[in-house]
Amino acid sequence: MDSLRPLQSGDHLVGYAAQLAHTLFEGITRDTGDSYTTAHLARVAEIVEQVTLPSSLRDAAVAAAWLHDAAEDIQKFDVVSSLRNGLRKEGVIYLNDLLQEAGEMGEAVCSMVDLLTHRPKELYQDYVHDLFAFPAEEGKVRDVHILAGIIKVADRRMNMDPDERKKMHLHPLTRLQFSQSRNAIFGYNILIGYG
Repeated sequence: MDSLRPLQSGDHLVGYAAQLAHTLFEGITRDTGDSYTTAHLARVAEIVEQVTLPSSLRDAAVAAAWLHDAAEDIQKFDVVSSLRNGLRKEGVIYLNDLLQEAGEMGEAVCSMVDLLTHRPKELYQDYVHDLFAFPAEEGKVRDVHILAGIIKVADRRMNMDPDERKKMHLHPLTRLQFSQSRNAIFGYNILIGYG
């Protein structure tokens, strides 16, 4: 893992995130035996791409979807952001360093992944509350929170039913069911275009 290549000028953010996810999760499988990257991460990224309206942060959201489990599941890999005031540790590779060349888009990816990371010793209820505590004031911080919320809903949907997981990216009625269940759970539609 020490040989992870940082994003370089000219790299496409989503393509880089997908490749990084494949590298980080190499050899890791779902309970079904399928590759974790293709059976889960790719499908969450696809859902996020399909349900978010085009915006300046859409690529950041799709990239974050590819990497949403990395800091939580991969040893010696982490992310920090100003949204949660994380501290850096020695001997850890940080997503922030790998995405430094991406500027504000990289910061947005890191903020979303940080929000999506359930930290050890953190109560799950507190984690979910912080994730969905969308700031009232409009702006990038609010947009990042909302997009991280969309990623989490897609992630939970993919984890609910193995049979639906397999059909999710293909069947339009399943996508409609996802949309309706998401709205019922949260009581409002969080799929608003942000610029």
